[in-house]
Amino acid sequence: MIEFTLSRAIGAPPPVAFETITDHEAYPEFTPIRRAAIERPGGGAANGTGAIRALHLLGPPIREEVLEYEAPTRFRYRVLSGVPVLRSQVGTVSLEGDGPGCVMRYEIEAEPRLPLSGRAIELGMKAAIGRLMRGVAEEAERRARSDG
Repeated sequence: MIEFTLSRAIGAPPPVAFETITDHEAYPEFTPIRRAAIERPGGGAANGTGAIRALHLLGPPIREEVLEYEAPTRFRYRVLSGVPVLRSQVGTVSLEGDGPGCVMRYEIEAEPRLPLSGRAIELGMKAAIGRLMRGVAEEAERRARSDG
């Protein structure tokens, strides 16, 4: 089992950071994702609970289902397909803070398909999620400046 948490300070309030991290179709503008599409909108919000999104990076799309959507503080998803080295993956993103900035925490629980491959997969996941978090933070800060 792979379990880790990454944290990043963001110079934007939680509502702006939450809107950015859940704006899946805009990911190509500020993350390494090349293309993103909502295959099934969620209940109450396009990116909300029940949404299925397809994120195209390399190879087949990574398809994810949003399990929880609690604006502006938390969302949780599971990978449905597109990551062949994993049997399962669940990610939880939470935003903490009530002022002009916040902290984003990204928790991962994943089960590799191959025994003894967990450490290498974890290092790759940390690098990829770190790049995603950096792009989200920069975009949320840009959006906060534009709104201000």
